[in-house]
Amino acid sequence: HGIQTDPAVSPDPLGRAYIIFTSGSTGAPKGVVQDHQSVLHSTALFTEYFGIGPADRQSLVYTPAVFGSQRDTLNALLNGATLCHYPLRDEGLVGLADWIDRSGITIFCSIASVFRQMSATLAGDRIFSRVRLVKCGGEATHWEDVDRFERHFRADARLFCGFSMTETNLVTHSFVSRGQARRGSRVPLGF
Repeated sequence: HGIQTDPAVSPDPLGRAYIIFTSGSTGAPKGVVQDHQSVLHSTALFTEYFGIGPADRQSLVYTPAVFGSQRDTLNALLNGATLCHYPLRDEGLVGLADWIDRSGITIFCSIASVFRQMSATLAGDRIFSRVRLVKCGGEATHWEDVDRFERHFRADARLFCGFSMTETNLVTHSFVSRGQARRGSRVPLGF
């Protein structure tokens, strides 16, 4: 009984890849089917936007029940990157910053409030030297978050702000540039 290295499986591009539930913000949560084609399209977009490759170490701080978890897992695994899980629910925010450094995270993704709370606790001179990209989403990113990003991440690191929906994956996004003109309290997401 030798090990079969190629199972010769050819899934239907429109066949179910997984089912994930919405947050229920418009009523009761509902299951949304993601097909293989949509999953690969979403992963291809983030691969291009983030420049993900085998040298990257991708954070996973989301619970498995949300789109962000699926996105981060597939982005890492389908690009040969290392996926590093931090159990945020169990460990809380206290150890997150040290974990980012210890784990050598190069791509850090979280909802904006997790980034906001974590970065608010940092010493003024703390710099994440390995992180090259921060992705904030799930809720509005504020200019004060951008200020903290600019203070605590290396000068060539990039900040990506995006909005996704369970039903459609990525809806809109923007890279925030240092010194970008500011209007209002929230970072705009595209046009």
